Amino acid sequence: MARLVRLALLPLLLVLAGCSVYGVSIPPTSGPWLAVNPGTGLPGTVLAVSGGQVQVAADHRLVLCWNGCSHGLRIVVTSTAGGPNHATFSTWLQVPTVPWLEASGPHPVTSGAYAVSATCLTSGGSCAQVHGYAKAVFNLLIRVPNLSCTKGHPCASLTMPARPSLGGSFTVQGTAPLTGGNFGPGGYQVVAQAGAQPLGGQWITTPPAASHALGRLTQTWQGTLSGQLTWPQALSGGKFTVWLVSPPFPGGHRLAVAVAVVTPSAAVPAP
Repeated sequence: MARLVRLALLPLLLVLAGCSVYGVSIPPTSGPWLAVNPGTGLPGTVLAVSGGQVQVAADHRLVLCWNGCSHGLRIVVTSTAGGPNHATFSTWLQVPTVPWLEASGPHPVTSGAYAVSATCLTSGGSCAQVHGYAKAVFNLLIRVPNLSCTKGHPCASLTMPARPSLGGSFTVQGTAPLTGGNFGPGGYQVVAQAGAQPLGGQWITTPPAASHALGRLTQTWQGTLSGQLTWPQALSGGKFTVWLVSPPFPGGHRLAVAVAVVTPSAAVPAP
């Protein structure tokens, strides 16, 4: 009889605890909550995200975090408010198909349980901007391993002229781990530093010293970079290392990686 009572109470206990049943997160009865559907899937899965009692901006924006708000991928999204007094919201998030950049460096796409967290846009009031204010779990399944950002495989690349013209503009393309941003990946800033640095894929936690901005590259969900850069007229004399610099993480620090060594040259006058 006691066993039957325990079995009968099990569904109720799961709901009260806000647990996950068959891969779908069940919201608790009180306090901030977040649910994702489906709860298990492959890279590229589009998650229906719903939640409640999370401080959402007046324009319905909030931050969704993949694998943690303090160090993981942070994306500003818009949501649809609902329920009494607009106490609940719904939005969506795509599971990464390529490596993403965390505060400690690139994270490869591997199977495992990943936190999907929601937090508000400001640190005022009761909102915890650094830590996830509400959290659910998504179980990522990998059928074909993505070797990017694993040992022996580069994490970032950039195709650009080996001899950019002084004062000239040029189009570049490349790939890099996903970065957080507004309504999608945040892209990278591109800077140049005098001297030739190793291109071994080592990420540094501070932007390169005495660097010069060349422009900014946009990024797709597939990790592809593109944009137009301009080489400063005054930046000449020898070799220069080109770096990708990430958007800032909570706390303000950025990550950077060297992706090319070039030798700028004077523009050849037209005949």
